[in-house]
Amino acid sequence: MSDSFALNAKETFKLKSEEIPVDNKIYYVVTYLNTSDISDSIVVMFRINYVGGTRDAINPGTPQYSYNKTTGKFTNLFPSWIKFMKPAADEATVLKKTKDETTVKGATFDLHTEYNRWAIEKF
Repeated sequence: MSDSFALNAKETFKLKSEEIPVDNKIYYVVTYLNTSDISDSIVVMFRINYVGGTRDAINPGTPQYSYNKTTGKFTNLFPSWIKFMKPAADEATVLKKTKDETTVKGATFDLHTEYNRWAIEKF
């Protein structure tokens, strides 16, 4: 799924890293860098839920990953938004509102500004 965001972006991205951050072990983070501007990235986050464990280091359970959020530039996220979430979305309208929302298979997603970036987030 994370590759889809990078492959549908307007610019070209390559995989930089896949990791569980040491300071926050509840997310699995996949980062892609723009091949022509390394200051530009797409970051995809999955929430990790452990199932069937005893909540200790010996038997933490089996990790299950669920989509949480993707951040990046609007021009790189909007193609995925219209392809996978809301095909009828209008780019100019979304940019003016700075937020768009839709429901896909019972899950609510929104595309919104987040500081100086944009995010597609599952609620």
